[in-house]
Amino acid sequence: MKKYRIDKDKNIGNVIFVVEGGRPATGGTELRLLKKIFADILGYEVQELRRGSDEFIWYGNNPQFRVFALNLPKNELGVIVECDEETVENI
Repeated sequence: MKKYRIDKDKNIGNVIFVVEGGRPATGGTELRLLKKIFADILGYEVQELRRGSDEFIWYGNNPQFRVFALNLPKNELGVIVECDEETVENI
């Protein structure tokens, strides 16, 4: 079996995960899994936006490695628009 090594110092930049749909009772399963992997295991900063909320919830404390986890009620990727680098830095 091949062995893998996790490099916690590898810069991943900013990563966005979009979790779509799901019932309100179980819709947080994917977000919990992403938070567990990236914040608890890898030590990255995770910013989570839950369905129906206007504010991000932050986990972890390493802003060099940021993961955004967005929980949307349905496929809303069409509303993501191009923006300049300064706008992305202010998100």
